[in-house]
Amino acid sequence: MARRFDAPTVTAVSPNFGPARGGADTVITGTNLQPGSSATAVYFGSAQADPKAVSCTATECHVSTPPGADTVNVRVDVAGQMSLETPADDYTYLGDPTIKTVGPGSGGEGTVITIDGTDFFPAPYQTEVSFGSDAVPATCPTPIQCTVASPPGLGPVEGAVVTPQGRTASFPFTRLPGVTTLAPRNGPVTGYTVVRITGTGFDTRPGRTLVEFGVTPALAVGCSSSTECIAVSPPGSGEALVSATVGGWESLPGDENYFGYTSDEAQATPTGPVDVRFAEDSDALDADDEAFLQAVLDAMQGAPASMLSVEGHADSSGPDDYNDDLALRRAQAVTDWLVAGGLAADRITTVSHGEHMPVASNDTADGRAINRRVTMTITEG
Repeated sequence: MARRFDAPTVTAVSPNFGPARGGADTVITGTNLQPGSSATAVYFGSAQADPKAVSCTATECHVSTPPGADTVNVRVDVAGQMSLETPADDYTYLGDPTIKTVGPGSGGEGTVITIDGTDFFPAPYQTEVSFGSDAVPATCPTPIQCTVASPPGLGPVEGAVVTPQGRTASFPFTRLPGVTTLAPRNGPVTGYTVVRITGTGFDTRPGRTLVEFGVTPALAVGCSSSTECIAVSPPGSGEALVSATVGGWESLPGDENYFGYTSDEAQATPTGPVDVRFAEDSDALDADDEAFLQAVLDAMQGAPASMLSVEGHADSSGPDDYNDDLALRRAQAVTDWLVAGGLAADRITTVSHGEHMPVASNDTADGRAINRRVTMTITEG
């Protein structure tokens, strides 16, 4: 007597989409799927999955999809009893991806690019965007849109969307340096405000990164990394867009990229952000400090008429006279490094303020860490 099987059901297919070429691992959930039974067959539309690529328990089948197209029903056949078609068993084959629109067409590293098109692969599949030799993972919430962050680099590059099914035609994108923040964002009309600039795509080699305040070049520029420069503001008035140009490519304007000139010295933000921080009870410089001091040195050498004030500070942890000495040792460590790098000692004024000029509360560890500093101010000679 032939064995009787209850009719199977399909309650879910995951993922419910995949490449048109087939070969995707897919899990079918349901009932009466008959574990280990040679009587179980799985169909995607009219195409049967390879029986050798089907493995089932009573409630779950792991299947490698056959090739196909469009949206089909996934059905399970157990000894001639076929599961009924329901919306839960829909499976969509995604074909070769195409692009409709891309924007923006240029920007600095990390610029979010939105790509509209067809047949993009959301998670759990991986869709990438290639920019020349760089492959960057994309986020695709739907098969018709992806976003991706632009990679490092400068100049034009060809991009393309790459899915498990195929690759789109290429699209152009121009990689630019980027200016993200300025600190401070204002200073006197006479210039000589030291501005710390964060962004992307900067060149640390002297003279390779041009910074302009409006159409006027900065008096001096030094870059400690591809993401940070200091620039000395030229004389000016009103609001000036601060831009960076590297290799002939100029940054795009942004809301945070404007520097305000003020004729009222009291309203000008002090140049305190241009400083070096120290560990507790220490006057030692680390590698990051030295990279930043190299930027200061480059800026000073780019403005040979300028002078530098180096002011040491301490928190209030120790005795007053000890903190005076510690702050001086910190300032002297900075001065010595700059002089060793080639800056004339007679262009530097070195002073100690001990614990007497805090910029944060000494009642907290974070505040004390901020107060352990050397502040540098570049002035007109």
